[in-house]
Amino acid sequence: MAIFNQQWQRRPRPASSHQFYPSNWTLVNLKNFEFLLNSDACGTRQIDLLVIVTSHPGHVALRNAFRRALPIEALQTFNITRVFLLAQINPIQTGYHLVDQHVIEEEYINYNDIVQGDFIESYHNLSYKHVLGLKYSAHYCSQAQLILKKDDDIAVDLFQLLDLVRSKLLTGLQIVGAVLTGDEQNPVRDKASKYYVSRDYYAPSKYPPFVSGWAYVTTVQAASQLVRHSESSPFFWIDDIYVTGMLAALSGVNLVDIRTRFTVFVDHLKCCLRNHPNTVACDFFIVPSGDYAELVEAFHRQSLRCRIDSCRTATLEESSDKPSFCVITNIRSQTYNKMDGRIIYGQIIAVYCCRI
Repeated sequence: MAIFNQQWQRRPRPASSHQFYPSNWTLVNLKNFEFLLNSDACGTRQIDLLVIVTSHPGHVALRNAFRRALPIEALQTFNITRVFLLAQINPIQTGYHLVDQHVIEEEYINYNDIVQGDFIESYHNLSYKHVLGLKYSAHYCSQAQLILKKDDDIAVDLFQLLDLVRSKLLTGLQIVGAVLTGDEQNPVRDKASKYYVSRDYYAPSKYPPFVSGWAYVTTVQAASQLVRHSESSPFFWIDDIYVTGMLAALSGVNLVDIRTRFTVFVDHLKCCLRNHPNTVACDFFIVPSGDYAELVEAFHRQSLRCRIDSCRTATLEESSDKPSFCVITNIRSQTYNKMDGRIIYGQIIAVYCCRI
């Protein structure tokens, strides 16, 4: 405990916590949540990219996979830093590895990359965690040129993404990612769905255009505007729709689409790592990992090697867009977001492609 207290004094002091949320774990005011643990990962250094990773407290293995593949010392040579966004541990939540708070505090001491809000971990509290990350960016890393917000089960080639985004980000009020429009904006009215939204809660038949919460890039200027409008806007629990759709529209933040550099199939990641180990840069930058920590680690190691050793670009024959071998399987696909428009939550025929 003495070591913890000594380390604590070197970090930004978190605000004192108070129980302002009701017993059903639902918060009532986005303006009032506070930091339980706060990292000084940015300090006063030059930061070209701040990576904020939405993570579940129980996903210790995934966080460690990121740390092994892209150690903070390696990231800092590229003026990149990273923090993980956590909520308070929910003792009644099922389906996740349960850890004690002291485990989170040990991570905080050892890595200085944990930012924890004083609200309970819950799918319906993701909007709070999302805004927490933007608030951290604006208040504690305001010198960052760019912000990457991503989920911890999504693998991202930071270096290829940065190169692309720098050519796309024309103003300070933009979000760059997979923009979802048309049928992808339909609210889910099926009461059996995890993503059900009643007409009483949200009456319109479509959401505003929004960006997939998998991963997107924005600026501190945009983050500040989103946080400011969150303090006075009606709450909506689906975080990417709320933040990059509703709040972005209120804030005058424009959405820039780069979905051609996303893939929804984790098998594309496996194909790239199998066929082009350390020689060819994958022709997608953002891909689901399926919660496989080893895939997260392998992809990020390859992306770092390719940045250092200048991997070549895939030829047309090598590209996952033009494969020479495809497997059709009847399995569930992981989509950009909760709703894909064409396919919603069902068993589908998925095509996975690899070069022989």
